[in-house]
Amino acid sequence: MTTYRLGSAPMFNTPGVLKWAMHGYKTGDEKAMVKIFVDGFNLPRKVAVGLLSGKIHHRVEGEVVVVEVEETR
Repeated sequence: MTTYRLGSAPMFNTPGVLKWAMHGYKTGDEKAMVKIFVDGFNLPRKVAVGLLSGKIHHRVEGEVVVVEVEETR
């Protein structure tokens, strides 16, 4: 199992950005939303797509988004 912890900054609330990005992903701006999470959080593209599409579940711990994925070989 690989765990990604996407932290917030003083002027950047990651749970809020994720909510916004998931909406953007569903309404046609998939490429830009994925780029934000790949480039900004250093997520693998497959994980970013799964997170934004809702296929990979996440949980919020305060101002941190936690994503756990099974490792594939």
